[in-house]
Amino acid sequence: MHLHSTVKTKQRVKANQQRLQAKINAQMAERATTGVVVNFALENRLSTRTAASYLGIRSETLARWRAEERLLGFEQPNFYRIGKKIVYLKNDLDEFLLTRGEASLSNARIR
Repeated sequence: MHLHSTVKTKQRVKANQQRLQAKINAQMAERATTGVVVNFALENRLSTRTAASYLGIRSETLARWRAEERLLGFEQPNFYRIGKKIVYLKNDLDEFLLTRGEASLSNARIR
């Protein structure tokens, strides 16, 4: 029985990984039609917590930015939804820091 449940668990994990990869591929295909190339490689994806740490802000700040994106009045870093997960790309965070980071991050810290 134990061996059977281990095999089933491995099959479920593999199926979840395949579904996630299919969603990533669909998003990449959509972006390719618009001329935007996005690197969704695992080493380039960051969770909200990791992205916030990378930017030097709290994860709650990134969550607020996502929720209030139209009301904030400044550019926020791009994020992607993969199923229920929120993913930030390191390249997008680097671009954000270069273009809007200083003003945006100081504004976020004041609030």
